[in-house]
Amino acid sequence: MLILVLETISGLEDEDFSVERIPEIDVAVVTFVKSIDITAFVDKCTQHKTTQELNITVRPLELTRSIKAENVPPNVSKAYLTVYFESPKRGGGPVSDVQQLPEENSAIITFCDHKDLSAVLDKQHFLDETPISVYPYYRSLGTALYGKDRPVVEMPKPITIAVDPYLWQFLQKSDRLLQDISQDMARCHCDLKWPQTESAQPEIMLSPLVALSKQRRLMVEVIPTWNKDATTAFSRIMSQYKVAKCHTAVIVSGIGTDLRLGVGPLSRALLKKAGPALQLEFAEKTKGQVANIGDVFQTNGYNLPCSFLFHVIIPTWDQGKGTALQSLGDIVQQCLKKTQELSLKSITFPAIGSGGFGFPKPIVAKLMFDEVFKFSSNHNLKSLQKVHFLLHPSDTDNIQAFTDELQSRLGGKRKAAPPNPTFFGQVSTPVLGVHEMQIGSITFQVATGDITKEKADAIVNVSNETFNSSSGVSKAILEAAGPLVIKECAQLGAQRHSGFITTQGGKLMCTNIIHLAPHNNIKGQVSKVLQECELKGYKSVTFPAIGTGNARQNPAQVADDMMDAIGNFASKKPVQHVEKIKIVLFQPHMQNDFYAAMQKRGGTGLAASESWYSRITSFFSGKKQPPRKKQDLVLKKKIELAVFQICGENRQNVEDTETWLKILIIKEQSEHNIKNELIETFSEAELRKLNELQEKLHITIQVETNKCPPYIKVSGITRDVYDASLEIEKMIKRIKDDQEEQSKIELVHQIVAWKYSLPDGTFAAFDPLTNMQLEDAKAAKKPSVNVKVNRKKYTVDMNTLHATDEQGTTVTIQRVSKLEDKQSIDLPKEWDDMQQERVKVVQLNQGLPEYQKVQMEFQKTCGFKISKIERIQNPFLWQQYQIKKLSVDNKNGNQNNERCLFHGTAHNSLNVINYNGFNRGFAGKNAAAIGNGTYFAVHANYSAMDTYSQPDMNGFKHMYLARVLTGQYCVGVAGMITPPSKNASDPTDLYDSVVDRMNSPSMFVIFNDIQAYPEYLITFRK
Repeated sequence: MLILVLETISGLEDEDFSVERIPEIDVAVVTFVKSIDITAFVDKCTQHKTTQELNITVRPLELTRSIKAENVPPNVSKAYLTVYFESPKRGGGPVSDVQQLPEENSAIITFCDHKDLSAVLDKQHFLDETPISVYPYYRSLGTALYGKDRPVVEMPKPITIAVDPYLWQFLQKSDRLLQDISQDMARCHCDLKWPQTESAQPEIMLSPLVALSKQRRLMVEVIPTWNKDATTAFSRIMSQYKVAKCHTAVIVSGIGTDLRLGVGPLSRALLKKAGPALQLEFAEKTKGQVANIGDVFQTNGYNLPCSFLFHVIIPTWDQGKGTALQSLGDIVQQCLKKTQELSLKSITFPAIGSGGFGFPKPIVAKLMFDEVFKFSSNHNLKSLQKVHFLLHPSDTDNIQAFTDELQSRLGGKRKAAPPNPTFFGQVSTPVLGVHEMQIGSITFQVATGDITKEKADAIVNVSNETFNSSSGVSKAILEAAGPLVIKECAQLGAQRHSGFITTQGGKLMCTNIIHLAPHNNIKGQVSKVLQECELKGYKSVTFPAIGTGNARQNPAQVADDMMDAIGNFASKKPVQHVEKIKIVLFQPHMQNDFYAAMQKRGGTGLAASESWYSRITSFFSGKKQPPRKKQDLVLKKKIELAVFQICGENRQNVEDTETWLKILIIKEQSEHNIKNELIETFSEAELRKLNELQEKLHITIQVETNKCPPYIKVSGITRDVYDASLEIEKMIKRIKDDQEEQSKIELVHQIVAWKYSLPDGTFAAFDPLTNMQLEDAKAAKKPSVNVKVNRKKYTVDMNTLHATDEQGTTVTIQRVSKLEDKQSIDLPKEWDDMQQERVKVVQLNQGLPEYQKVQMEFQKTCGFKISKIERIQNPFLWQQYQIKKLSVDNKNGNQNNERCLFHGTAHNSLNVINYNGFNRGFAGKNAAAIGNGTYFAVHANYSAMDTYSQPDMNGFKHMYLARVLTGQYCVGVAGMITPPSKNASDPTDLYDSVVDRMNSPSMFVIFNDIQAYPEYLITFRK
């Protein structure tokens, strides 16, 4: 495509120029055979529509004085290279510099005169009788130009490593652990792709880092051994993730009566991580002592991420015949008591006694829970808040034991969670006219005064759309800041922004000024500023009373909104930078309104959070958490600033240079918004991946989840924005695939139960994932499939319905339908044989009644010519739809809930709809007047409009006649994301759809993707 663009712009043929692509830096170099006007060519390229759309920047390549010599023998010195290339015999001339690159067996030679390059490049060269190659080297590219001989360094293919399912179950519970492993592997130039959450046979994929492809020297060094290095590093890292990675106040370590450290894997890991000082202190404290069962020796943590280590003398298991179990319980109680006495907040226990001391793992798990709950019940805890049970990822037996123990307690009584601690502190008046309170970790102040006299890292100026307001407080700020700030506002305001710009403080006492474009959403304005301050690392920020000037909003409401926004900011995640927020009031009478808002919140907490018991229960049991509304999020990004110091003959030259630099920087940057409803479902894993992208690439990422639809904004260098956007699109696709997979699992689970026989003659059900795998095997007519029964591998014969393990043990398999109305999920009789295809599109014969029925519905309101009608056969979507229909029919108490409606779409959406159904995530693409859902028209002529059924390049248009569960409906409104409830007393009883009008509706909107089935696809033209 690039060659076609170049031919179009230059007017030359492809033989008149050559293109050398340099993929590692996303650059292509064009060399012209004949002389052309380079300046004119660059101007044409810059102004051409295609290059602008593709974000292609064009510049002339500098006249180089350097060559790169490759295959240079290792014993050749810098002096020898200088003398060799200065020899007229070799076509050279005076050399100004030689840079040797021994890791590449090459060198970069720079001549005093660029004219010497031609003769050097034309000759064949030998060093110590070894032929070497020479190529022109360009410092602006950081590489030589090789022409057709450019070497291609292929990136290694990804490596897949199988992971034990129980290990994967454990890893999923700790986002911090996953993040640590990913970061450790990144140091080995490796990117990890974790398995799907519900994977029965999880596999981790190791791939080379994307950034590696942009560092050619590093590629040459790393790639030859990358496979081996990555595999070795991964094995080493996984084997080292012991308790030494846990951040806590106290770590407990079990030892024997011989007082030897470093015996057993846990003790070895602690000793290695802590360093030799631990051994010295421990030897000093135990010198001359006789160790008794239950003794606790306290040492410092040294290099471990803890304050103290408790070394406890563990008894050996006595088969339950002696006092060993009681002694182990006393040890746990003693450690908890000692932690409380030291006023420490947390302690971490491994599964003490379950290793070399011989205690059965289930007994240890039960004892640990019993003792912790006993201690919690019998003591008034003032400092101790967290007790961690930390299990090694590979210790699947202990993981299973602790999981089973916790699950057995889920039905028991739970203690009420302690009251939520105070979040808003009490209001005080440290000095006359200043009211102050603590909001989380932030000091909050309200005072009357002049904001232009405030000394802070940033003050806020509520301006106009062009950031040149000439009235009120904004005018006072700009006049006091001076002409440089006014000029900077004009420059930045003319560029693309996100509702605000940040300038220097100018003549004011503040360091920076954040200028806000006007908006009625005060909470959003405050949140936007605070997120920017946190991103830039500002410690203090001063606001005016936003909205009380020209907008004339109620001061009391403004006070409430601003404090709510500050409270949300301080509570949603740890605040790392912002320490002080101040509101300065120009009008003294407003202070009463803000003081009342502070008093109303003083000494109160936020909404109660889930209790620690519930959280740990969810951790072990894998219980799904209720969906929560995510806040706008600016991901952490440590930006290393490049500082330009500009000196010139006069101020004007300096300012002009500064402006030129800013424009140049902006040209190299771009911004891309990715909109999708699934962004709102991003978990910590996805946010962690976004953070990793920021660390690898020269970008910043902002997640906006309270917009409709939610979106992710990627900003930075153009090529990196492109790479990051592709990764984010893949993340969204993975989430959608996971949701579809989970939906399919749940659907199959509702329809059918696969079971295996037990020794007593009864049958037990398979887990939902295995249940779906068996059903898929039946549908695909596979002769056999592998499953797990009680953690053993069995092969199921799908013909005889017998499963056999590796030892020859056989169990019987049976399939039981769960539906009373079995006929309702049968595939339609008129469907063709699927022939093991997932989706089949069948063109209908014009003579069939089926064709004529669809034709008649279409032609009632639309006179366009039908080219063909196709039946869409998708068994999975059909069964989903039929299950939903049963649900709607039962809920409404009648069968009159289905309509056949039209939906126009573009050609590039056909495959997506045929395979995945209608997606409300595209709501608003064409229209969203009565809700953000999927729209269906009663009449074909509406869907036939070009706005909806866009013509393809051959003039063909496309429309679906779909089955839609409209059920009970009401009138919709813009912005609606779910149907409203039918009555206020039961908010869960929703309407099934919404319409444009109640009398003879012409448009229906649904908000559940499985409420419609794309039964027929009509292709037509005008």
